[in-house]
Amino acid sequence: MLGLTAVLNGDLNLAFNSASTTKTTFGGLNVTPNDTLVRFGMLADLNFDGSITAQDYFVLDQAFLGRVLTRTDGSIVTGPLAGDITGDGAVNSQDYFLIDQAFLRQGSTPIDAIVEFQRAAFGDEFVAMAFTPQAGAVPEPATLSLLALGATALMGRRRRK
Repeated sequence: MLGLTAVLNGDLNLAFNSASTTKTTFGGLNVTPNDTLVRFGMLADLNFDGSITAQDYFVLDQAFLGRVLTRTDGSIVTGPLAGDITGDGAVNSQDYFLIDQAFLRQGSTPIDAIVEFQRAAFGDEFVAMAFTPQAGAVPEPATLSLLALGATALMGRRRRK
């Protein structure tokens, strides 16, 4: 739940729909809207205020509902401020699970209590999905062997002609 979060300072205004969210100082240094802010802390603390609040949930909810943040130059905001807290390229239940864990852990709640809260609120399927890593399709060895054998046969057939 702890990690590095990096955002473009100017994107904070876009994400939080506010003209005053962009930081003027960060870590004791003066910063501009074009500066990248990097912070080690709770991954779901999207506005860098040190706690998980309704504002952080707002960003995630808006992204889940399809809101796309577009900068004035036409480029699209990606990553945490686009609701993708886990960095997997999608806004899904895993992002909600992460922000919920961070929210509940603010009070030093043990992980078992967090899991039970998730189970009570969303059911066993949600909890199982949140703890299951997303994986791409990986062909089994027999399929790879058949593909290799077929490619070899085609190459041999070409040489005979």
